[in-house]
Amino acid sequence: MILPTLEAAAYAFGIAYYDTTFARKQTSLPFRIMEKAGSYSYSIYLLHLFFVHELAAFINDSIMEISNFYVACLWSMACFVATIPIGYLSYSCIEAPFLRLRLRYVVPAAADAIPARARRAAAASQPG
Repeated sequence: MILPTLEAAAYAFGIAYYDTTFARKQTSLPFRIMEKAGSYSYSIYLLHLFFVHELAAFINDSIMEISNFYVACLWSMACFVATIPIGYLSYSCIEAPFLRLRLRYVVPAAADAIPARARRAAAASQPG
């Protein structure tokens, strides 16, 4: 129970650090491509079960043997790149319409016209 919690906290801190490291305007083209692929990754994750085993068997039987780890990694990267268009279609047609319905539950402090301290001070000074 403790080890998975520590592992999850380490991943959370790593992702939070990575998320705040790069400014959006300063990212290069490869990082923007990776960002887009990351947006489609959940769709790719959900759809890959339908074709991953058949595709691996096809490559192994028809093109070349992929028992070597490095060859298999190269083929998996090529297949991932090939599934990005499928992920894009799934993301844009199924996920994106629902993502537009999201609401912000917390207003940033800079957007608040009257700071909370000033509001409390004004409420405390009114007779009541």
